[in-house]
Amino acid sequence: MQLKCPICENEIEIPDKTEPGKRITCPTCFAQLGLFKHGGVQILGCAICKDPVFDPESCAQCERRREKKKILEEGRL
Repeated sequence: MQLKCPICENEIEIPDKTEPGKRITCPTCFAQLGLFKHGGVQILGCAICKDPVFDPESCAQCERRREKKKILEEGRL
């Protein structure tokens, strides 16, 4: 099965036996995606917040994780 990355629109080959919820990394843009069943169809969504609609810019949970990562990285400088 091939699905499009919601970020870079690259076609990603997904093995047929891959179960929903499996984490997948796009080989082109390295987005962290999850395989989900949404409306009876397999789609790639956000692996972090588990939302089948990939929109990390407006996702509060993804935003909190980005801010936490930024704070931790600044603390190492």
